[in-house]
Amino acid sequence: MKEKAGMILKYLLGLGFGGLLMVAAFRQIDFGKVSLILQQTDYRWVLLALVCSLAANWFRALRWRMLLQASGYNPSPLHSFCALQAGYMANNAVPRMGEVTRCTVLIRSDEIPFVVSAGTVVTERAIDVITLLGLIAGIFLMEFKTLWQYFETVPFLQNFNLMSPVLWIGFLLLAGLAGLLWYSKDKLLKIPLFQKIWQFATDVIQSAMSIRNLKQVNLFLFYTFIVWFLYILIPYFTFFAIPETANHSFYFALILMIMGGIGMTLPVPGGVGPFHNAIIFTFAVYGFSRDAGGSLALLVHTPQFILILLTGAIAYFYLVLQTPQASKYPSES
Repeated sequence: MKEKAGMILKYLLGLGFGGLLMVAAFRQIDFGKVSLILQQTDYRWVLLALVCSLAANWFRALRWRMLLQASGYNPSPLHSFCALQAGYMANNAVPRMGEVTRCTVLIRSDEIPFVVSAGTVVTERAIDVITLLGLIAGIFLMEFKTLWQYFETVPFLQNFNLMSPVLWIGFLLLAGLAGLLWYSKDKLLKIPLFQKIWQFATDVIQSAMSIRNLKQVNLFLFYTFIVWFLYILIPYFTFFAIPETANHSFYFALILMIMGGIGMTLPVPGGVGPFHNAIIFTFAVYGFSRDAGGSLALLVHTPQFILILLTGAIAYFYLVLQTPQASKYPSES
């Protein structure tokens, strides 16, 4: 009961936070202009963007399957894809629940232990975080002048002081707390609850290291490249859906993909609010119309949100209704 109440509270807080960010994102938007833009939209380009989204998820599922194979399990490509879609559907309800969901459904359909699949998910997420951070660093260096000029116009940032005593005191307190926990590790591990947490974390990390057993590293890297390339194509194809953005470049689509990706990392159901804020903010930084930015954010996010709900629900029930089948390699049994 307490766990369910905590989940509901987490959902409501995330929903409220997302709602505030949506209000902040669209407060300077002319809804009359947005409505007119959406009426003029060529939805064939939006459909093509949705195809890219599904294709990206398919290649992501193939990449995840390679990690599961390196751990001694061999789910089918379809099962891997369905588990991934079910996970994304769960993320639209409760942030970070998707990782648990896609590991849980594979227990039923392929008898893959939760700890094993969770470890592979940790590895996959770590690779994506490293990729995103690399892209952020590259874009920041190339666009530093543009970003700096925009930040100079923001009153709050004009008064920001990196050398503020409060900022450094907070940093030192966090560092001290981390050091205290590490110093007390042996004592904490004598407590049964902490023993279980430590053992679970150790098992997950051990499974995550399965990446060392990959036999086709080049194929794994190719899948990673294809996934991120398709992510860029989603906003790029959507540009052509409305006249206001039809002339925007592939490079600007890359920037939008990165900013939208940052927004989606915030703990808000489905990224509703943070994603829109990130897109509109990016349009404003480069001097483009906020109305066009808001329209594009809606055209990119809303169809994908609906698609994930539909395909995720179908994928979930498909896997749940499957007859459990062992997918472990005979040599590993």
